[in-house]
Amino acid sequence: MLKKIPKILTCLFVIIFVLQLISLFVIAILPATSQAADVKFIPQVGIGKDFQTKDQGGPEKGYPVNPDTIGKYIKA
Repeated sequence: MLKKIPKILTCLFVIIFVLQLISLFVIAILPATSQAADVKFIPQVGIGKDFQTKDQGGPEKGYPVNPDTIGKYIKA
């Protein structure tokens, strides 16, 4: 009986390790759904023609956020 316990524990740890590796590969392969694409920039203060508020004729749902959106806003 005592000789079976280390074998059982070893098998259990090996099974857990293999399941972790499988889940890691599944997470790495499957594309993650990003909610960052849904983020829109709605300025509270309109600046020039590029960034207008809804009241000034800007888009109702806001401007799409790109890596250079804040740079364009500061430049305007």
